[in-house]
Amino acid sequence: MTSAPLRKLTGALVDQYQDKLIYYPAAQKIHHAERSGLLHHTTGMLRAARAILAVYPWLNRDLVFAGVIVHDLCKTEEMESDLLGVVRDYSQNGLLLGHLTLGVTRIAQAADRIGVSGEPVLLLQHMMLSHHGEEAFGSPRKPMFPEAELLHYLDMMDAKMYDFEDALAGTPPGDFTQRVRTLDGRMLYKPTFNKDNE
Repeated sequence: MTSAPLRKLTGALVDQYQDKLIYYPAAQKIHHAERSGLLHHTTGMLRAARAILAVYPWLNRDLVFAGVIVHDLCKTEEMESDLLGVVRDYSQNGLLLGHLTLGVTRIAQAADRIGVSGEPVLLLQHMMLSHHGEEAFGSPRKPMFPEAELLHYLDMMDAKMYDFEDALAGTPPGDFTQRVRTLDGRMLYKPTFNKDNE
């Protein structure tokens, strides 16, 4: 990142959660519900963001990268996980506030602690608050600038691709999966045609 405020703020937040980031899952039962799943999800989104930003170079790269890095950090407060990445339950803060609200609060606290202020803080808070995209999925605001919209799509895409890969992993080519709850109850097909038999 070339933006000093975003680099400092993102770094402060990663430092705050780095111990748990090593082993925490991204969810209890759905996408990336595995040891280090949160890190897997975040790095997958960063790789996708890098590719997409090459197509849309007018977007603010630093803002997209900062949003990706911090968007789910507060899942480490929302859930109670052991070192194997197994979530026993949701925490009191998780149930009462959730990682979006916790994230907005932690961004403000980190910004105050390190002396960062102004629009970069507000934009990152909005990205945190809106990254689920819809009120029905927990976001009290829809994304209101393009980097926030991209964060939402990166988050959804990475989660869905994980669910597809996971569901199809044990399915023989030419067969269908059972219904996949996280993908709207769809049955998925594993094609016999693949990159190796063109």
